[in-house]
Amino acid sequence: MSRGFDLQTAVVDMEALLEDYLLDLKTLVSIDSGTHDKAGVDLVGAWLQAQYEAMDGHIQIHRQGAVGDNIVVGFEGAGAGKVLLLGHMDTVYAAGTVAERPFALDGARAIGPGTCDMKAGVLSILYALRLLRRQACDSFASISILYNSDEEAGSRFSRELVRTEAEQADVVLVLEAGRENGDIVSARKGVATGELRVMGTAAHAGVNHKNGRSAIHELAHLIVALEHLNGTIPGVTLNVGKVEGGGPVNVVPDQAQARFELRAHSLDLLRETIGRVEDAVSHRSVDGTDLALDITIDHHPMHKSESTADLVRLYQSLAADIGQEVKDTATGGASDGNTAASAGRPVLDGLGPIGGGAHSTDEYVRVDSIAPRAALLAALIAATGSHVAQPTLPTVQ
Repeated sequence: MSRGFDLQTAVVDMEALLEDYLLDLKTLVSIDSGTHDKAGVDLVGAWLQAQYEAMDGHIQIHRQGAVGDNIVVGFEGAGAGKVLLLGHMDTVYAAGTVAERPFALDGARAIGPGTCDMKAGVLSILYALRLLRRQACDSFASISILYNSDEEAGSRFSRELVRTEAEQADVVLVLEAGRENGDIVSARKGVATGELRVMGTAAHAGVNHKNGRSAIHELAHLIVALEHLNGTIPGVTLNVGKVEGGGPVNVVPDQAQARFELRAHSLDLLRETIGRVEDAVSHRSVDGTDLALDITIDHHPMHKSESTADLVRLYQSLAADIGQEVKDTATGGASDGNTAASAGRPVLDGLGPIGGGAHSTDEYVRVDSIAPRAALLAALIAATGSHVAQPTLPTVQ
């Protein structure tokens, strides 16, 4: 039991609200909201805005042009601890996916595009606040909720907003789905993305083949060199995910491009790997070709700081109160938690309902995890005040 909040009661209350929750989840999942579907993302945002207006939340809309608007909701408490809750409204799916694979209950699972990544998590924030309200619990100093619109595309337009909000918080809680085994997430790898552009010389493939300099041939050598970096630095992965180039088959191709990403547990390892990439592509296999290389660090690693470890122990203690054993894990995937951590704040992620199959036709959330996870989130918020004295990490520039 946290100060001013009874977790056992919250679980019972949430179980009584489960039918409403599933109807709301169906509403959200039934809206196509791919990152670049601004109208769809804004429909999700409008639904959320209406719910928080009914709770007298202080709402700020951050208008966007190319993607959906970002929403920040604020509530004031009477205790200690400024809590930031993060959720994203966008999915990876194209318009029309909902019609092809509508929301459904399949035994113990709720299925449909965006169920676990992360419309169930988005909704759990709302229901956790309702649980706090039911018990008139205000043992926090403030709660801020940021729903952003472009996380699935790297939060390009919302990253600074995430960082700014995190800098004003004591604790950041991220509602990505719990792992399929129920683990929460206390650390994430950092991510860098890069592009190789090879320039060659075009020539007629039949008449003057020897005069051509194939950009695709050179790029093929470079891709092999990059993939060979896997396994050379512990915990680091490199993936070439997109390749383009050439034109008509009777022309020696004079251009080719490849996009790739790097993931590592520390910023030092990420930078070391970038150096290895630069060395690996510095040599030409096809004479007469040129190369341009661009690499950007998109997400700094999310470390398990001592303050984060304290949050893990607090969550585990609360879970034990309702008979659950929860472990924490590190994962290679990135989230907005990475950005929050770079602001020097303790971050706990994977607090949404348990689910799996993200970005696939098998995406789901476990229905039996919804009530306890929402109740645990509310209890964690309520208990945060006694855990905000821990020093924060240095801000990453």
